[in-house]
Amino acid sequence: MPRIQHLIIDEFGSFVAKHQGRLRVTCQGEKRLDAPIMHLETVLITGKGVSLSSDAVAACAEEGIPIHFLDSRGKPLGSFYSAGLDATVATRRAQLAALNDRRGLA
Repeated sequence: MPRIQHLIIDEFGSFVAKHQGRLRVTCQGEKRLDAPIMHLETVLITGKGVSLSSDAVAACAEEGIPIHFLDSRGKPLGSFYSAGLDATVATRRAQLAALNDRRGLA
């Protein structure tokens, strides 16, 4: 299964919820996909009628994953960013990797 880094939700009636360390997208009660939060870099909401649970939004905030809202033509409408994190997801992952392989230790 390919790694999902940019989750794009564009289907009317979709619902995004947090489920066991993943963002689960359902539509009309059917599971569309599960995206592991640890692999996500962005969430893009490009359609009308898409709902997000507060747990999904909180999980993205905790992990520094921005949520962007776009109109049907791709024009930005707004974005949600974590207030507490100012490093990018890629930077934080590189820092953790450096700690694990001892590059981050003097």
